[in-house]
Amino acid sequence: MNKSETKKNISKNYIYNLFYQLLLIVIPLITTPYISRVIGAEGIGVYSYTLSIVSYFTIFAAFGTTVYAQREIAYCQDDIEKRSKIFLEVFFLRFILSVIALIIYFCVILHSQDIHVFFIQSLYIIGIITDVSWYFQGMEEFGKIFLANSAAKILNLICIFLFVNDTNDLIKYILLLALFPVVGNIILLYTIKNSITKVPLKELNPFLHIGGAFQLFIPAVATQIYTVFDKTMIGLYTDTSIQNGFYEQAMGIIRLCMTIVTSLVTVMVPKISYAFAKGDIEGIKCYMNKSFRFTWAMGLPITVGLAMVAELFVPWYMGDGFDEVIILIRLGCILVLFVGFSNVIGVQYLGPVKKQIITTTTVIIGSCINLCMNLVLIPGYFAIGAVIASVIAEGSITMCQLVYLIYMRKDFKWKDILGGVWKYVISVIIMAILLMAFRQLMSPTILFTFLYVGLGGLIYLSILYILKDSLLLDMLHRMTNIRKHK
Repeated sequence: MNKSETKKNISKNYIYNLFYQLLLIVIPLITTPYISRVIGAEGIGVYSYTLSIVSYFTIFAAFGTTVYAQREIAYCQDDIEKRSKIFLEVFFLRFILSVIALIIYFCVILHSQDIHVFFIQSLYIIGIITDVSWYFQGMEEFGKIFLANSAAKILNLICIFLFVNDTNDLIKYILLLALFPVVGNIILLYTIKNSITKVPLKELNPFLHIGGAFQLFIPAVATQIYTVFDKTMIGLYTDTSIQNGFYEQAMGIIRLCMTIVTSLVTVMVPKISYAFAKGDIEGIKCYMNKSFRFTWAMGLPITVGLAMVAELFVPWYMGDGFDEVIILIRLGCILVLFVGFSNVIGVQYLGPVKKQIITTTTVIIGSCINLCMNLVLIPGYFAIGAVIASVIAEGSITMCQLVYLIYMRKDFKWKDILGGVWKYVISVIIMAILLMAFRQLMSPTILFTFLYVGLGGLIYLSILYILKDSLLLDMLHRMTNIRKHK
């Protein structure tokens, strides 16, 4: 594959993956104003708490195989027999682990107060069995993932507006959210038959992958501590589910913004895995430098913009009673940058070059910090304490990975990480100053919110253009070439 084809492939896959990742969060965000008013913070809190419990079992069912299998498939893209064997072995391994997880899960929830809700949430464990998106990610066929899941997500959206009408429909709402991911997975599973070949059963050894997957299972468990355990703790320390409702809504907004920054990572993982398998070290460094620059370019304005727009956005979007979400968003917006960089280093680089142990170590450190901070902060500050704990934990993970990358492994230097960052800092500062000046003229309405966001984006891009930022100029050059070819 020549250089121009590689660039085109990365751009196409990035767009597919960006839209796919956005759909995972944007569709719930479309329903949020409606659900906030119909179900309320209490109902959202019930959903959030029960989902946090089932998540522990889904992480066991997946057992780190999602990222592991994507990487292994990427290593042998050109060998249909080898990749077919890997696919079938991983698929059967996930099936066995999911059945075990289901049995234990039903034993745990047997005497739960919300057993009917917990029973519905078990669909997420079944979803692990039917999920084969990791195969298509490894094959860099992001278009199929996008199309299959888009159909399921859009149908889910329609059903929510049709069947969820008041607080009594909480069960219907939870059922729809749990069911349609399985539907999307089944659609994708059906298309895989043309991409693999038959392998005799006697040649399959699913448990062969336990060791490799286990290295990714440990960081997955550790990550679960600071992405899900906080919801569990909020539920345990509060008498109602309202604080969990606030936390869920705030983190939903922040996760949407993370998606924009981290979508390139998913596309780059198979690229770097393939380059590593071919011994192309310079190619890997080139991909990484572009990813660092992209993370700064997108992460800085989104972080600052999110903090500034929250006061305009939340009141009309979520309705009355969600004012605390504004504070949570402002406290947690820095997660966009922290998660962006930890994904570039840990997921995009250390995993494909088989240094997963470093990612595991840093995530465990972050999880321990998060657990301690949660125990200290959540009892007194509830959702606010959980957000602060998450920020400290993610910041610790990112700093540990940077220290390893620069001072211990010495693969990169600070200039690789900070290359051109001054342009983004200057542009963001000017954007923030001008937006603060305009803030007094605006009220929390839909129109003013979109005007505010549009104005911020225009200011930021204009300053970058004046400063001749290479990332922006390259994007404009590609857009110009596309129009010329039309």
